[in-house]
Amino acid sequence: MALSKSGHVYTWGKGKHGRLGHDDAANQLSPARVAPHAFLGRRVCCISAGGQHSAAVAAGGAVFTWGLNDNSQLGPGEPRSGAPWLNVRRLLGGPCGGDTAGMVRRPRPPNNPPTQ
Repeated sequence: MALSKSGHVYTWGKGKHGRLGHDDAANQLSPARVAPHAFLGRRVCCISAGGQHSAAVAAGGAVFTWGLNDNSQLGPGEPRSGAPWLNVRRLLGGPCGGDTAGMVRRPRPPNNPPTQ
């Protein structure tokens, strides 16, 4: 998995479970660009790859995940595979591991901040 300076994501290798983000299970022998529309027009600034899944963080903190989701390692919802899908709207960062994905979410400001 690679990220270009212009924010384009490239993946290659085994495509099983849609882990390459190309909306299919085809293997890629050389780097292939993940479709820009998969990231809803947002510039990707950070990527992380696990054994069966991957994640990308776009400018503004939106998180896109794809690949095997049999244990909800990509987040809540129905198991999905194939093209990247928006999972978390704001994120500080986090790694993907063999069968896990860790994410740190930005805390929301309190509704009623204390007055001084």
